[in-house]
Amino acid sequence: MNVDIVHAENGITILSLAGRLDLEGARVLEGSFTFETTTRRVLAVVNLAGVSFLASIGIRTLLSSARAQAQRGGKIVLAAADPLVRKVIETSGVDQLIPMFATVDQAQTALLSD
Repeated sequence: MNVDIVHAENGITILSLAGRLDLEGARVLEGSFTFETTTRRVLAVVNLAGVSFLASIGIRTLLSSARAQAQRGGKIVLAAADPLVRKVIETSGVDQLIPMFATVDQAQTALLSD
């Protein structure tokens, strides 16, 4: 699992994930991803375009980060999931807790309009 973090000029943090978000991938996210999404208030887009597999531990990681942001007055949204990952997110109901958008641009627009 790779994490690329970009702090955009519009104040949004874009976290692009690549790889499998399984047990090993979730362990990798415990570093920079968790720090970015839990230690301070942010508006963040999690770009899932590069995620090829999403396991329950990955879902837990996403939900924990979203919960931490909600407590700090920030917000996390998901974007650009491939069809298989999107299906896992929708089937598990995660999209009812963390908004999901088709593209990163749509996700940024939604964050800025809230």
